[in-house]
Amino acid sequence: MILPALALTMTTLGLQRFTAAQVEDDIDLSISHVGLTDTAFVVAPTLTALPGEFRRLDTISGKPVGNNIVHMVLRDDADLTYGVRGLGLFLADGTLFAVVGQVERIFVKAQVASFLLAIDVAFGSAGATAVGILVATLAPQWTRICRLALGNVEPGHTPLPPRPFAEASHS
Repeated sequence: MILPALALTMTTLGLQRFTAAQVEDDIDLSISHVGLTDTAFVVAPTLTALPGEFRRLDTISGKPVGNNIVHMVLRDDADLTYGVRGLGLFLADGTLFAVVGQVERIFVKAQVASFLLAIDVAFGSAGATAVGILVATLAPQWTRICRLALGNVEPGHTPLPPRPFAEASHS
């Protein structure tokens, strides 16, 4: 499912870190985690924590894909069921960089499914926008396909030797 663009609100601390990094301060702006909440909350730049955060996922990968766009991928294989109404993007130092939230659920993860989240964040003069959010929940048999799609190629295997039909039918 591809969600419509969601407006991220940069927090005051996130904006301070972003601004300081622009003037050549040695600040790591890597978004290392994404926090999840199922609590409806008022999005505000003054937030320093994600209200009702119940889970924090490591980013699988993240890289710039344009002058002002960063692409991130997250995954959750946990044996859990949950819904999400808001996300918080956390920098490597733990700073809550930006948040997005809404009353309706953005997505739901089923207990038997793996969850993948791909986010494209665009930075513009008006702040940051999640321009593309792809949410997928996949049945367990698709886990291997997802690993392959992410470039985690498994070593080849040796096929079983063929057996004549008559020998196989008497086994």
